[in-house]
Amino acid sequence: MANKPLVSVIIPVYNGEKYLGEAIASVFKQIYDPLELIIVDDGSTDNSGNIAKSFPQILYIYQHNQGVCVARNRGIAMAKGEFIAFLDADDIWTNNKLETQINYFIKEPNIGYSITKQRFFFDSEVIIPSWFNQKFLSIDHNGYLASTLVVKREIFEKIGLFNTQCIYGGEATEWFFRAKDAKISMVAIPETLLLKRITNEPKKYTPNTKEIFKIIKASLERNRNFING
Repeated sequence: MANKPLVSVIIPVYNGEKYLGEAIASVFKQIYDPLELIIVDDGSTDNSGNIAKSFPQILYIYQHNQGVCVARNRGIAMAKGEFIAFLDADDIWTNNKLETQINYFIKEPNIGYSITKQRFFFDSEVIIPSWFNQKFLSIDHNGYLASTLVVKREIFEKIGLFNTQCIYGGEATEWFFRAKDAKISMVAIPETLLLKRITNEPKKYTPNTKEIFKIIKASLERNRNFING
């Protein structure tokens, strides 16, 4: 189809040299075109910056370490695309991810954002952490997280960016709650288009309980204020 919309892909990275190259490769293997790739280096002290800068087609942005929310928001500010997608530096997309999601938007123009199913995987040297529910290794499921998300740029203008007050891994959850409360139309695509790598960093996958309660409380208050008008 001619005149497909530009998709801006944002990868935040902090000391991610081990997997960053794989993440970048999975973006450039996308069958979708056009796209731009923005890497926001959140103060890495390893070789992440050199890996990113070795690809001349990447827009590379360095910032002092401020956290993943600030990095993603910085990428959004620099993005030129009508649609924005995110990929964590240790995750991998299937090569039809963007094509599949954008096709949904083209067919259903009222959709504000979409997610996909995900599949967890471990590197061979990683011992399965005790906190990980192993049943998810055999079940692909909806991924309510940034690496599955493709969103119209205008939605960020309507409901805001990622909340930089979320520091325990709940930033995507908080954004999804705000989108739901704002009645933004979405679709959960029933295809597994993200390979989610599990490492030995539990805080990346298990948001702090106190933070989750805070997110839910804020959602309830928004809905209460809406009802009370």
